[in-house]
Amino acid sequence: MSTATPSHASSKPDKKTTRVPVSQKAAWGVGGFAENFANNAILQMVYPVFNIGYGLSPFMIGIALSISRVLDAFSDPPMGNWSDNSRTRWGRRRPFIFVGALIMTAFFAIMWFPPDGASKAVLFTYLSISACIFYLGFTIFIIPFSALGLELSDDYQERATLSVYRNIPGQMANFILPWILALLMLDTFGGEVHLGARWIGPIAALLILLTSLPAALVCRERFAKHHQEPIRLKDALKYTFTNRAYLRVVGAAFLVFIGLYAAIPLMQYINIFYIFSGDMKQAGILGGTVGTIIAFSQIGILPVISWLTRYFDKHKLLAFGLFTAAAGYGSTWFCFSPEMPYLQIVSLMAGNLGLCFAWLLNHPLVADICDDDEVRTGRRREGMFSAVFGFIYKGAIGIMAIGGGLLLAWAGVDGSVPEVLPSESIFRIRLIYLCVPTLCFLAAGLLVLTYPLTRVRMTEIKVQLQAKRELQSRTTIR
Repeated sequence: MSTATPSHASSKPDKKTTRVPVSQKAAWGVGGFAENFANNAILQMVYPVFNIGYGLSPFMIGIALSISRVLDAFSDPPMGNWSDNSRTRWGRRRPFIFVGALIMTAFFAIMWFPPDGASKAVLFTYLSISACIFYLGFTIFIIPFSALGLELSDDYQERATLSVYRNIPGQMANFILPWILALLMLDTFGGEVHLGARWIGPIAALLILLTSLPAALVCRERFAKHHQEPIRLKDALKYTFTNRAYLRVVGAAFLVFIGLYAAIPLMQYINIFYIFSGDMKQAGILGGTVGTIIAFSQIGILPVISWLTRYFDKHKLLAFGLFTAAAGYGSTWFCFSPEMPYLQIVSLMAGNLGLCFAWLLNHPLVADICDDDEVRTGRRREGMFSAVFGFIYKGAIGIMAIGGGLLLAWAGVDGSVPEVLPSESIFRIRLIYLCVPTLCFLAAGLLVLTYPLTRVRMTEIKVQLQAKRELQSRTTIR
């Protein structure tokens, strides 16, 4: 590996930068709502609206989503490298956050207005194009947004606290997401899922806009005046994919996303056709009630996880959470019952609380990796690390957009508008929901246990970086 060119100049470390002002934590953290809501509202809406509402087959919906997510994923590394190399009067991150927020908001709203009486081909084309532009805007927003969070603090514990500020608004989105199906079916909006989407879509877009802009308008960048030689995309990718600690984190994240996004669309079919025998309104109420209860519990556990990082290494806590999530999904076969609909909360509570460890700890683990990478390469590359993480995340969603459609097709769900599903189809859907997440979360937990950057190692790295920056500062003054 070639030796990286170190930064030309770096300011002397300021102890005040370790503790981030609450106003900046809140402004950055509220973007977690936009991130979670924008991503998952589409998945909550697209199959009911375009399959049940318009009659487009799950496979074609999966293809449309996959096209958009694959294109989106491949745009992440150039976006990350562009942000790392950018120098503007407003910083490296904030201008992109602002523009991306506007694009993704506009096309989230537009997505739910296909032409009246459109053919299946037109529906497929409309969904594909609107989803592609939406996810392009999402990339422009989320990569610099994540990079900004990675660089806000250099403190091991503070990074976990920052993640709480991001995850609590993200979990607050979960108070709304489980109710989307019920909202789409309200008589006020026409009583039909595709008619409801024409009201819920723009309202959701407004929420995304209001929560995505504060990071661009309020936050200040820690390395806004940090000068370093631009790095080519090829070299940036090489350094990133040879970082073994990072590969363990993104590998585990990939498995988590595969398991989770295999399960999300199946949940609605299980509640509609297994628990309530085709009654979408009752299924929507159940999903909303259970989801709201779980969202309260998730918000409650986030500060607890942050507190636990004082006493346990973050990667060990993450592994524990993933094993808990696997146990939760492994119990769904017994806890999803038409006789006791609300028993499913036992499985879903364990699964979702376990995944809270991943949502909270992935980000501070990557922040630690950025410091380790600076020791190795002499560069600050938060944008590229965020981009590759985003690439893995979106690649997993793209894979499961097709894979999920194929799994539903294998289970017997076609392009017709179903009133009931055969027992064999329901059995297969439940089997997929049981096996795929459970196995993925188990494998991810085992991989995380091999992560090498312990608290002790990060303390050593911080001392090295402080010494290097002090030396560079004295050299620059001379």
